[in-house]
Amino acid sequence: MKKTYQVDRSRVIGYCKIGTDGGKCTISKGETATRTINVALGASRGLVSGQLGISSSHSQTVTIGCESDPDGMKAGQVWRAYAVGDKFTYKVKKRETRYSNDGRVLSTNTSYSGLLWAFNPYSNGLFCE
Repeated sequence: MKKTYQVDRSRVIGYCKIGTDGGKCTISKGETATRTINVALGASRGLVSGQLGISSSHSQTVTIGCESDPDGMKAGQVWRAYAVGDKFTYKVKKRETRYSNDGRVLSTNTSYSGLLWAFNPYSNGLFCE
């Protein structure tokens, strides 16, 4: 299942902390967001990413920035940026077949992983708070 415009709060990809009252924070473009692809049952990252239709690379450069409230923030406040992207949930299916010496099927065993997930960050998406 694919859900779009999800925020990956598991990793902060940029932040700034206000030193004095009334300060503003700007998180510029060029931050790197992590692409997460979980695997199981011997499946490779490349196989799963291919089935999901996403890149298998580990990161995505974000080409957009964000700026805090123009009226400023209070001293000690932290402005954080998180990646926005598509979140996938899925299971990996593994089928093993045993054959006899003459090619007859002796048995077939199918197993499924638990529920796995992947996160594919957008290059132009950022959530700041």
